[in-house]
Amino acid sequence: MYRRSWSTFIKPLSNKSTTRYGWKSDVRTLVTTFEKNDFSLDSLRQALARVSRKNYYGFIESKNSYVSGLSRASVLIPISVKQEKDAETGQVVRKPYFMFSKRSMELTQYKGQVCFVGGRRDETDVATAYREAAEEIGMEPSCLTFLAELCPVITTHGNMVTPIVVLLDTTRFQSRLNRREVELIFELPTERFLSKQNLRITEHTLHSANFYVHTFQNLVGEQQLEISKFTAFVSIYVSSLIHNRLPDFLIDPE
Repeated sequence: MYRRSWSTFIKPLSNKSTTRYGWKSDVRTLVTTFEKNDFSLDSLRQALARVSRKNYYGFIESKNSYVSGLSRASVLIPISVKQEKDAETGQVVRKPYFMFSKRSMELTQYKGQVCFVGGRRDETDVATAYREAAEEIGMEPSCLTFLAELCPVITTHGNMVTPIVVLLDTTRFQSRLNRREVELIFELPTERFLSKQNLRITEHTLHSANFYVHTFQNLVGEQQLEISKFTAFVSIYVSSLIHNRLPDFLIDPE
């Protein structure tokens, strides 16, 4: 689970208490600023540029010293782009996908959960995410192109997690799963996280703030897998940015 939204954490960074930074304003600006994304490398970079910052943690720590006491981690968000025939127009279009992993049932923490690959930070956030991807699923840096370093998110477990977004070249990716950590990997269309189909939303309260937890139900092979909490939140955020539109459901209580 996560604090209410990106804006809940970013808001204290402003000296003006009335200023609200958040994913909604980011996406609305992008919708009016950019043309429709063709999901080329340049288009993806442009869509994410406004929310990317090198060493985002250092920027936040300079304004909020309390974060230095939090455990830090980073996750890799691989986006692959496939050529597919559009069901409505019949034309061949470029369609982006996220790659997820299902954690092994042998693990003591978060076993069986669907997530992005990642782990505890002991280098830079980018280096950590790249290292974990290579160790967990054999995703080497040679098949990745960096797109963005996003604002860290504080989870209710007290971890500060930085999402690192990359473009994945699936023609160069040869999966090599560490079975002690990962049971399987799979892809889902990024646009799936803008749709309310097979979505469950529950309302929670943390530190006097109300927030929603989104849980997406997905049939993967013969398994019914849930994508929820932090992973769902980041998927919604990135999908909104690269598709330049808001989802078909509420992110936070109005």
